[in-house]
Formats: sequence, C-alpha cells, structure tokens
Amino acid sequence: MAITYHAGRRIQLLEADRTVRQGFDGGEAHQSGYTSGGGGGSSSVGVNATSTKAGDGGTGTQSDILTGSNAYYSAGGGGGIWGTGTTVGSGGSSIGGNGSSANNAGGNASGYGSGGGGAGVQSGAGQGVNQTGGNGSAGIVILRFTTSGNGYSQVGGTVTTVGSDTVITYTATSGTTTFTPTASFDVRYLVIGGGAGGGSSKAGFSGGAGGGAGGFRTATGYSVTAQTYNITVGSAGAGGVAGSGNGSNGNDSIFDTITSLGGGGGARGMNTSGSVGQNGSSGGGACPYFETSFGTGTLTDTTPTDVQVGSRLEETDTRKIYYRMGANAYVSADWYELGTVPYAGGRGVFAGGSGSNVMDYIAIATTGNATDFGDLSYSRGISANNPSNGTRGVYGASSTSTSLDYITIAILGNATTFGNNTQQRNWNCGLDDQTTRGVYGGGDLGSSVSNVMDYITIATTGNATDFGDLSAARSASGCVSTTTRGVFTGGTTASANTNIIDYITISTTGNATDFGDCTTANAGGGGVDNNTRGVFWLGYDGSAPYEIINYITIATTGNATDFGDLITSGYGGGAVDNKTRGVKASGSGAGDAMDYITIDTTGNATDFGNLTTSRFMTGGVD
Repeated sequence: MAITYHAGRRIQLLEADRTVRQGFDGGEAHQSGYTSGGGGGSSSVGVNATSTKAGDGGTGTQSDILTGSNAYYSAGGGGGIWGTGTTVGSGGSSIGGNGSSANNAGGNASGYGSGGGGAGVQSGAGQGVNQTGGNGSAGIVILRFTTSGNGYSQVGGTVTTVGSDTVITYTATSGTTTFTPTASFDVRYLVIGGGAGGGSSKAGFSGGAGGGAGGFRTATGYSVTAQTYNITVGSAGAGGVAGSGNGSNGNDSIFDTITSLGGGGGARGMNTSGSVGQNGSSGGGACPYFETSFGTGTLTDTTPTDVQVGSRLEETDTRKIYYRMGANAYVSADWYELGTVPYAGGRGVFAGGSGSNVMDYIAIATTGNATDFGDLSYSRGISANNPSNGTRGVYGASSTSTSLDYITIAILGNATTFGNNTQQRNWNCGLDDQTTRGVYGGGDLGSSVSNVMDYITIATTGNATDFGDLSAARSASGCVSTTTRGVFTGGTTASANTNIIDYITISTTGNATDFGDCTTANAGGGGVDNNTRGVFWLGYDGSAPYEIINYITIATTGNATDFGDLITSGYGGGAVDNKTRGVKASGSGAGDAMDYITIDTTGNATDFGNLTTSRFMTGGVD
C-alpha cells in the first residue's frame, strides 16, 4: 500500500514502505584460492568466493514496464581468478559481466545498470599480464502512463506504445532529457542507476572483483503535475585500469525526487591499501588480499519525517504504533514505538577487545555494571577512542581487516559494516567534531607503524579518505577533541613510546601540528573531553601500566599538566564521556574494572562498576 495521511496527524503504511533497498552488498573473496568476490545485485548479495570458484554476481530484478514482458535489470558482475585452475564468477542474471581467468580482461556488462566482471591474470612466474576490469552498463529511466487524456511533451527519450499505454524510455547519459506533462496524472516509473566497473588484475597478485549493480527503484501511481521534469541517466562505471585500478562507480539516475544510485566498483587484485570493494547502490566484490572488504549496498529509510511532533504512525501489517518526538527533548527527532522510552542521550558503548566481538553499554551519568549491547561484525582489538555524532558511533579497523563497523547508540543490537579504512591497522585512535566528521590517526601495521590520518562522514556509510599525516608515525595514541580541533596524545613509534601531542583542524585536511608534550612518554591511553578541557590517561611505559592522568586546554597549545591517578592502572581500555564525566573501561592489568572522573575538576578517579567481560584493547563511543 502507499503511505496514507489522515486527519489528526495519523499516518498509515506497511512496514516495507519505511525503507527502500536499492541493492545489496558485494561478495567476499577467498584468500588461499586467489578467487575474488561477485558484485552485489539489486535482488541479492554478490556471491562469496570459495577455494575453487570466484563469486557470481548478485541477481538482478525483473520488470515488465518496457514491453509488457519481464526483463532483468541491475545485476552484479562476476569475480575474476588467478590462473586457470579455478572457476570464474558468472555475471548475475546473464546481464552482469563475467569474471575472467588467465590474462583476460573482465567481461563487460549488458542490459541496463549491471556491474562489469573482474579481470583475470596468469599464475605462472613471469607470465602474468595486467588486465582491465569489465565495464558496467549505463542506467535507464522509463515512464509509462495511460495514453488517453494525458498530454505531454518530452526531449531526449524514445516513445513507444504498449496497449493503451505510452512508454517513454530515456537512455542518453548526456544532453537535455526532459518530461513535461500538460496536466496532472499518474505515471509508473523505473529508474536504474549506472552499473559499476569490475576490478583490474595485477601480474603476480590476483584477479579483480565484480562490480556492483546500479540502483533499482520502481513504483506505480506516482503523481506528476504540469511542469518540466529533468531526467538524468547514470553513465556506467569503467573497468579498473589494468594493474592498478578498482572498478569505477556507476553514476546516479534521477527522475524528480527519485534517485537510483550508481553501483560500487569491484576491488582490484592487489595487496596494497585501498584494494577494496566500493560502496554504492550495490557493493563491489572483495579481492583475495582483503577478503572481507567488499562494498556495501544501500538501504534508505523513507519513513516520513516532514510531519508535526506528536504525529502517530501505524504499520497496518505489524500493528505497531509509533510516535514522533521532538529533537529538543531527545537526541534526534525520531519515531519511537509505543511502549518504549525514547533515548535521551548519555550512553557509552564499549566494543571489542583482543579476540572479542562483545559490546556492552553504560549510562555515563550513573554508576554500575555494564549491560550487553550486541556484537561487532568481527572480533578485534580497537583503540580507546572512536568517532561518534551522538547518534551513530563508528568503530575502527584492525590488524586483520580494513573494515569499519557502526552502531546506532540508542538501539541495542549488532554492529553493521560501515566501509573501509585506507589501511589495515589497529590501535588507530579516532576523534570527531560531534556532528559530521570523524578522523582516525596512526596505527599498528604489524611490521611498522603508520602516520596516516583518514576521515569519514559519520552519518553516511562509505570508505575513509586520506586526511594528512601525523607529525610522527605511531600507534596506540589517545585523543580528545572539540567541535573544531582534534588532538592526538602519546603513542608508540617504531622504536619507543613518545610524549608527543599534535593537533588538527577537523573540518579541513592536512598534516598535524605540534601541540606540546605529555608529562611522560606513553602508549595505549585514551581520552575524554568537555569541549574545553581534554583529559587523558597515559596507558603504559612500555613494560608496565601507568596510573597517571594528564589534562590540556584544547583550544590552546602547550604541555600537559597532571590531573590525578586512576584506581586501576591498565592500558588499552575504552573511553567515553558525556562532557561532564569521563569513564575508562578495562584494559591490560585492569580486568573488567571501570573508573570515572569529573572532567572539570582535578583529582583521582573513582570506581564506576564492571564490564560484562574482562578484555584488552576495548574501544568506546558515546
């Protein structure tokens, strides 16, 4: 059913009317088989690769809007392979590009809105030749309506007749394309985004992954009025450049308020940072060197929001009732189910730990033991600090994956894949400006440490982008921030712990600048702040945990000052705050203990309670 608005601020719909899924995630790769994942399709995820076969592209979706007979649109591309001893991935629904073997380019997609196939590469020593990924196929916009009594003009489309209906098909990706009704009437539409390119192959490494499908959106009974509607048809994403390129994302197709996103490019077959499936309407597949780093598909919340506070929303199929709450009273204006208590903020969520996927939470303003929240998407140790905008928190990557996770802090449940960091590293401290941007800095690469900073837009899933460099490469820093400035404290370099403090302006990009020094060299600490003062515990000295707490005034520069001491010394513990109180949780040597401080004052910490489990390298969001 359509969304129906009644008098008395009452809205009725089906549960399915609250979201629009444009496509699905790409598939995982298989490292030991050197087989790449399939690109996501509009109806299913890209197939995961196995040790003997690359992933097939996700299936497309059928529509009979064009001729009255069903045809597939928006399927994913198949994954490529290394050599000839395994089986390539097939394109989804016979329109996605096929993956390739040996020294062959990825197959090009056909139809509309489908992903290109991943390229193949020969396995023999010195025999490999770099190859390009397959091209995606462009999107399409189709409008269909009753011919009788419905006048119109159009530019750039092709007009046909099916029975008593007029069908206008737009396929041109450049030039002027418009639709102008002469009066109000209803149309049926199909809007398909551009399919993405498949990933390239690299000699001596592996084949590329399949590209993701363009978005698929369709509906009947869409009301148009006497005005000109501009039409945009999304162009296809090109296959990845031989030996170096992920597949390019497809471009968006647009009719009025309806946007179908372009698909996400398939990962290139390389072992270097950034060789990951791209996000889009459907995600690109993963390559063997980062086998779980596939691109994610898009699910858009379409629940009405431009309504009065106090409005009542009824899901007629589930019989659930929701009420609209005001943003001034709660964290955000949102719909809350009848019988539940709206989330008013002040929650801290601790996640992970070496070998753990546990998440638990506390109410920061009280004391007591933590409660189970859900699970991360994979087990890992996480830096003490991670970005949040008060609604969503994003947990950092690890030593085994570039993948980031996010949660909605108000809603208990498991974490969801956000996108990928630019490097596979742990101990990468994350800070934020409280509303929009999160920045990760440094990290442990295994054989070395990183000076890289990268940033995300917290409200939008996707891969991180390069921000600049820390003043010195290091891992296991703490961090604090205001709405404008972020500060990284301490950490361990390739040879020793350091007392360095450096800072950035969060809204810009660029390298960090020297701020001052901690009272002593340290690593494995974490920080809390109140928009003026930053307070951070110093972790450990390289062999034993510290109890030391320092503080700074964030808006100035200069050396840190002693604040007091922790009760339970321990490094690698999570950090959360509510701008009045800061809480440090767990860590090596601290068991499951939590301590708290009042940020505005100085003095020693006080016991808060206990986590649900003891763990080391736990990250916090608030």
